[in-house]
Amino acid sequence: MAARREKNLCYNCDETFTPQHRCKGHFFMLVSEDDLEDPDLSLDTPPVDPVPAITA
Repeated sequence: MAARREKNLCYNCDETFTPQHRCKGHFFMLVSEDDLEDPDLSLDTPPVDPVPAITA
């Protein structure tokens, strides 16, 4: 990106960037949220307290 900035190029195409610049091509961007949770965990399982509560 630094090289493109030094050459004053658009980040999306190879044309020189100006304030009036419009990219000629159309871009399709697919954004997805990855499920990074552990598949072995279940929402039905109650949370486990790692330190037992002290009762008086």
